[in-house]
Order: sequence, then structure tokens, then C-alpha cells
Amino acid sequence: MIDFSGSMGWGRDEVREVIRLLPASTIAGYTGYVGTMQNYHGDIRVIADKGKYDDNAIDRLHKHGNNNIDLDALKCLLNKMSHAFGYQTNKLLVSKQMEQM
Repeated sequence: MIDFSGSMGWGRDEVREVIRLLPASTIAGYTGYVGTMQNYHGDIRVIADKGKYDDNAIDRLHKHGNNNIDLDALKCLLNKMSHAFGYQTNKLLVSKQMEQM
């Protein structure tokens, strides 16, 4: 999951380098809107999957630049991870957060 808000956004070459290094990965990006667009506050989209990537998705993420959906993006990532690795992922992350408090 890549934060594309403001100065955090990655360019095409950076995303392509990650794909080259990790060709079996799925990469998503996110950015927040200034206001709302069709009742949404931001955009989370897959930009690469198993070695194939979508330059248009990267370009669309660069059109905005707010960080108002960081939490939603992390929840989305956690949800995807829990489906891939099972419920233990959620349990582990929550327990690690509790240790740090």
C-alpha cells in the first residue's frame, strides 16, 4: 500500500522498480480528495498485480493529494491481509499495538 498524497506520491519509475524486485506482489495506492467526489473522500486502487501495472491508475492517484483517508487505507490493507493470512493477522497487529501503549 503506497501513500500517494502530496509529496508522498511515487512516480511510475519507482513503482516499476518495486514490480521488478517483487514481481508476484499486488500493489495498491491511495490518496484523499480535497472534498468529496460522488460521496467518497478518497481513492484506493490496485496499481500493480503479479508483474502487470496500470500507469493510468498511478496518474489518477496523482490528481489529488490529501491524506484524509490514511486510516481507511490501512483498514483496507489489514482486511486484505487477514483474508490472505487468516484471522491471526488481525490478532497479531492488535496485540503489537497494545504492547506499545
